[in-house]
Amino acid sequence: MEQCIFIPVEKNDLFGHAGGMVRVITPHLVVMNDYTELFPLLHQQLRRIFKRHRLDVEVLPYPPPRSFSFLGVPRKDIPILAAEGNYVNFLRVGDLILLPSYGIPEDELACRTLERLCPTVKIIPLPARELAEEGGVFHGISWTVQVGPS
Repeated sequence: MEQCIFIPVEKNDLFGHAGGMVRVITPHLVVMNDYTELFPLLHQQLRRIFKRHRLDVEVLPYPPPRSFSFLGVPRKDIPILAAEGNYVNFLRVGDLILLPSYGIPEDELACRTLERLCPTVKIIPLPARELAEEGGVFHGISWTVQVGPS
């Protein structure tokens, strides 16, 4: 059965990017950012929505991003948050996950969590701090294109 689930927008996200908030792992399992420290109300709302739709939820670490500048403008003066620490914005291609890595302790926990949830998938952590400073990571900068007949 297919269904469309509407979720609230992350605070300060001008575009409503769900791919940086939550990802579907299997038809019954999603991973989401751990918003308990940064946006506790959003965290509770997402959990309630997924529970109502009978989806299991696993949480990936999401430490509050450090203060960066964006095109020379201090981060505090613009509405786009840096994406450092956003592990949900990984790129999955078949049996491969390219996982953002930031050189912080949470990198290891995010990698181990995805390895446990996706035992047949190869997880490759890649440095993403500079890319994250611009507000996105691997899923956000890629497109999925099907090659060949559908």
